[in-house]
Amino acid sequence: MTCKLDILMSVYNCDRYILETLISIQNQTFTDYRLLIVDDGSVDRTGEIIRQVAETDNRIQYYRQDNAGIVAALNHGLQYCSAPFIARHDGDDISYPERFERELAYLQKNPDCVAVSSYVDLIDEQGKRIERALYTYPTEDADAFSIPAREPYIPQPMLMMRAKTFIEAGGYRYLPCCEDTDLYWRLKHLGHLGVIPTPLGSYRIHPNSTTSGSHKKLQSIAIWSQLSAISEQRRQAGHDDIRFSCEFMSILEREDTFNESLHHAERILSPSEKRWFLSSAAAKIMEMYKARFFLPNIEEISIIKQAFDADPNIKEHIIATAVILNSRGHIEESKKFIKHTTNYITYIKYKTRVLKNNITSSTTIKLNIEK
Repeated sequence: MTCKLDILMSVYNCDRYILETLISIQNQTFTDYRLLIVDDGSVDRTGEIIRQVAETDNRIQYYRQDNAGIVAALNHGLQYCSAPFIARHDGDDISYPERFERELAYLQKNPDCVAVSSYVDLIDEQGKRIERALYTYPTEDADAFSIPAREPYIPQPMLMMRAKTFIEAGGYRYLPCCEDTDLYWRLKHLGHLGVIPTPLGSYRIHPNSTTSGSHKKLQSIAIWSQLSAISEQRRQAGHDDIRFSCEFMSILEREDTFNESLHHAERILSPSEKRWFLSSAAAKIMEMYKARFFLPNIEEISIIKQAFDADPNIKEHIIATAVILNSRGHIEESKKFIKHTTNYITYIKYKTRVLKNNITSSTTIKLNIEK
């Protein structure tokens, strides 16, 4: 007999967290589910722990593949899904007991909704909660043409979808990151994306998580998020979509530098798309640096200068980034941004959130920049 919900999980080297994750799923108030776990070639004890738990819980099905990335693992697991609803779960996150019950109830109450998620708490490696400002996920404000694109994001760690609509949208495509927002752009054409305004789980941030910061990770997000937006632009215009193949993904990810990756991505774009892509990728990486305590490197600053030379409209993003860098004490880095946009700025008045202390303030900053 087919269950009502299939939980699709991809895991890779998460033996520190997987038992806690499995227990959180077993403690759900909703019990008519199967948990389909695809091990993407873990070399630690992840598989051993899962198999031990599965011995006493026949709802857990374990599959293993050679390491091929999260999308390959998810698509591997999808062939075993048969329930009318599919929930996503990662091997290091926690679902609170009522998560599946509440998300199913939401989808059943709202037939126009094709996917639902919820607010989510952030936790660190030790499970300690990370405080942050409230974000409400305004999916109706999505705009594929803004710079950078405003994505229709809902938290993937708490995602539940109608299986039929998920398949109709084309499922997950081969992106090394941002595969979730790429999917959401397509799901929006088929129905509403819902968000339950209360946390139904915890998302863990650690050095190996997607949200953790490194230059390479942030550059990859900047590129792939804006490519998926161009894909949406093409759909809205009735043009042929971008083909996100495994080969294209592999080639792009092998490039050593941000500049090389950008130029390789541009090969599949029209001239007008190339101009938008450079501006938007530069604006996206600045947006991410504003939200993280992370400094841009010389190559990124050079690319941002190129983007400004081609499109002065991103000046606001550059000034905002400079102000935040300055407010965090990185005076020289802020000067590098500003000198690429204007010869002389005496004062900038800009409202900014001091993320580290969660304080909103209006800051007047003096930038001593020589003409």
